[in-house]
Amino acid sequence: MHSQAHSPQRHLTLQQIAGREISNGNLRQATWLLNTCQKSQQAADPEVYSQLITAFASRRLMREAVSWMNVALAMDLELDAAAFAAVDLHQSRKDVGPREELDEEGRKKWWRTVSRMREGGLLEGTVGRDALLYLQKACQSRLEVQATVFQDAIRGFRDDPDSAAECLQCASKLRLEQEASTFHSVIMKCCMHGLLDKAAALVDTMAECGLQPASDIYRALCHSQALRHNETGVEFWLSKLEDAEMELAPFRLMSYHRAAKGQAESSEAWLERAHDAALHPDVACYNEVLAAFSRPKKGCATEWSLPAKRADGAWRCFQQMRHKAVEPDAGSYRSVLRGFARSGLTRRSVEWMQQMLDANVAVDETCYNSLLCGLARAREATLASTWLQRMVLDKLEAAEVAFNAVISSHLGIGDWKKAAQWLKRMVIRDLTPVRTHYNEVIDHCVQEEKLDKAYSWLTLMKATPPSLPDLVSYHHLISGAAALGREKQAEDWFGEMRSARLTPDPVFFTDVIHGFARSTEYEVAITWLRRMAKEAVHPTVACYNALISACARQGDLQRAEHWFEQLPIQRLQPDEFSYKALIRGCCLLDETQKAKQWLQKLQSTRCRPDMPFYLGMIDARGHSSLPEAGPVFLPAPAEADLFVLCCHVLSLTSFANGHGKPQPRPTHCRPVSLSSSGSRRWKPPCQRSRRVENAALPASTRSP
Repeated sequence: MHSQAHSPQRHLTLQQIAGREISNGNLRQATWLLNTCQKSQQAADPEVYSQLITAFASRRLMREAVSWMNVALAMDLELDAAAFAAVDLHQSRKDVGPREELDEEGRKKWWRTVSRMREGGLLEGTVGRDALLYLQKACQSRLEVQATVFQDAIRGFRDDPDSAAECLQCASKLRLEQEASTFHSVIMKCCMHGLLDKAAALVDTMAECGLQPASDIYRALCHSQALRHNETGVEFWLSKLEDAEMELAPFRLMSYHRAAKGQAESSEAWLERAHDAALHPDVACYNEVLAAFSRPKKGCATEWSLPAKRADGAWRCFQQMRHKAVEPDAGSYRSVLRGFARSGLTRRSVEWMQQMLDANVAVDETCYNSLLCGLARAREATLASTWLQRMVLDKLEAAEVAFNAVISSHLGIGDWKKAAQWLKRMVIRDLTPVRTHYNEVIDHCVQEEKLDKAYSWLTLMKATPPSLPDLVSYHHLISGAAALGREKQAEDWFGEMRSARLTPDPVFFTDVIHGFARSTEYEVAITWLRRMAKEAVHPTVACYNALISACARQGDLQRAEHWFEQLPIQRLQPDEFSYKALIRGCCLLDETQKAKQWLQKLQSTRCRPDMPFYLGMIDARGHSSLPEAGPVFLPAPAEADLFVLCCHVLSLTSFANGHGKPQPRPTHCRPVSLSSSGSRRWKPPCQRSRRVENAALPASTRSP
């Protein structure tokens, strides 16, 4: 009997035991049992959770009641209505720990405290969503809900229009009447926060509820769609408005956006529609559109890259402005001028500038700067100089931008003397020239072998910081001295460069060694190669090629081969110029057999000789093996191979078939005329000044 009396207790679950503990008032024991059930993943009983929440609420322990309600809702348990009604969130706010003193209002029902949830700071700022969640769960529990409850909740969502819109939609689904002002405030907040889909849905809900949206709602939606460049949305909401209810802002925004995209016709159409609606766009509206036309697209690498159609669009907008009797101001003229200049339409920009002066428009420094920069980009050096002189005569303060543009235009056409004159005028006016302009003038002086004049420009650079001499400046000077064989000057300027804490690079040493090697200062070139190692700069193939070529020209093939053998030791790969220098030396000494051996070695490598290589071989062998008269036929560059090269360059008579007869002209070859001495010289392009200077500059500022 004893065992039968106690046998039912052994089959009680933890949930049932927790319910019994709740009935006995042992709430802490009950919570421990429910936590154990959660850890063991046992099925939860909604009735037990409802009892626990109600028990905590009856003892005014609202913090625990709210906590267990959140746990139950997270597990999708359907709590009974008594549990929702027992929870007093105002009391729970006090139980959590208020941030400020509150008046004691006693126990209140939960429905009347929904409006205070947002201000309560409950659950670390999640009150808005929690209020909406509790409200939805209470409606699912079929509690009687009043419309004022939703209105209080919506007012609590002052900074959360998304939750307010959901709450308003929920009230509409329950067929609770809401005021038009409530819809109006929520829709306007949704428009301000960019929730256009929510706002449009609420407008439809208003229509379903029999409420007529006010015109300012349509205007707000239209303006928000215009800010997002949604032409379809703007068209839709404009159709809801009468002409008298429209405003200029959507038309202005859409016209500006179309102008920024370069769509001139669409931009004009929106402005025309604004005039048709009697909105009358003013000068400021047109100036915004004109500025959008003359401004480059986002992500453009340079501001001087504007399609010509955008400049034409600005001009058309200006003409429309005049046609509508809107008087343009200086900003209107300036935008059109900037568009012409940035598009490279130099003639039109000059004509427009002259038209501005004839119309007595206030022309300021920005107008001249735009014009001069456009002329410099088009390399209209003469026009640029003329307009800069006029700018100075008009007593306008010409800044560095204007002078640098003119100097750049003269350097672009190779007129370095005029560039030097404007550079001096710039320094006299206490303006700072661009360092690259100094370097180009120094380079021109070096090319004309005027080293003293070049050094005077470098001295002037030192007096105009921040455009101080850099590695490129000294590079031009020292490499020029090396090309003239002036060892002393090169040594002095190198010491001055190191005193300025400038570190030479491989390109610097390569040009200096090459210059000394070509000026027959062979021993000096070797000295600079050793100095290169002392400066911890790894030598390049071009350095050794210069020494190989110098030895070959002097007829010292043994030393040339010695420097060629140094390339693998320095972990450098010989290129076609290395082989060309040796083969050229062999040809000059009439060492045909050795030349053929080097050609065979060249064929076994990955180097592929080009047309200048062939011409160099003809230049070397022209005096000994080529005939006196008649053209020499070279293979076409696309089909030439090394065997045909050997036939035409080294022997031309018996290398191909062993006979002493000249080879006939191949059908795939083209003639190359020779000079009076029987050879044609190929002069490689100068790669020193411009390429070296560009290598030391950022990509965005390199000269073309």
